Amino acid sequence: MLYEIGQNSIVKDSEVGEGVKIWHNVNIYASKIGMRSTIGSFTEIGGSTIGDNCKVEAHVFIPPGIEIGNNVFIGPQASFANDKYPSAGGDWKPMKTIVEDNVSIGIASVILPGIHLGKGCMVGAGAVVTKDVPPGALVVGVPAQVVKNLQTEIKLNIVPDEEKRLRMASPHIDSDTIEEVEKVLQSGQWVQGKKVKEFEEMFAEYVGVKHAIAVSNGTLALHTALIAAGVRAGDEVITTPFSFVATVNAILMCDAKPVFVDIDPK
Repeated sequence: MLYEIGQNSIVKDSEVGEGVKIWHNVNIYASKIGMRSTIGSFTEIGGSTIGDNCKVEAHVFIPPGIEIGNNVFIGPQASFANDKYPSAGGDWKPMKTIVEDNVSIGIASVILPGIHLGKGCMVGAGAVVTKDVPPGALVVGVPAQVVKNLQTEIKLNIVPDEEKRLRMASPHIDSDTIEEVEKVLQSGQWVQGKKVKEFEEMFAEYVGVKHAIAVSNGTLALHTALIAAGVRAGDEVITTPFSFVATVNAILMCDAKPVFVDIDPK
């Protein structure tokens, strides 16, 4: 025998490669295990193919129809499903699931039938994969969603040249503005004062209202606007979930209740 097998493990009608290590209480039937792979305890593999240099941790379930490439890691308690509409009786045909080389599957993940996991992708712990995963992608959540491209991660961390940088905003600050700011800094009066009053009067005139109030940040601006609109404790305020946290904070500061809405009912 060219491979190791632990206590109470059963290998039946299977082809096992050289250097494979099978731990205790493992069931393998009608399968092919590549060279130098490790199969953890209490794992069941039936009617499937596992490539070379794979590591399958404990309590993993791999039913018929699963094709796993080389250098694949499968975390503890991960499970593959092969029947889209399972039932206790009736005929069924296992759906093929393909796991390409260098894939990593996290602990307690679930891979649904007919899925294709692209080369070098990673499935986060506890994820439920319901659709194909592109090569090099990291997916997490239920259902699993792509959150990062591992193949371009290094490139994404490189700070681009100033000419190529995509900015969130490009404020225009001319020399007159800089001069006015310098006057305020040199005056020593950085809170309220003459300049704030002048700005409020000029801004009110510019937008065509009687009064304007200058505040120190956007959160206070939203809070002030809500108070001016008559929002009181216990009121419900409709807002979007796709926003900065200040949108909700301003509502909570009024002891009101934020109600999220979106254009997509899902």
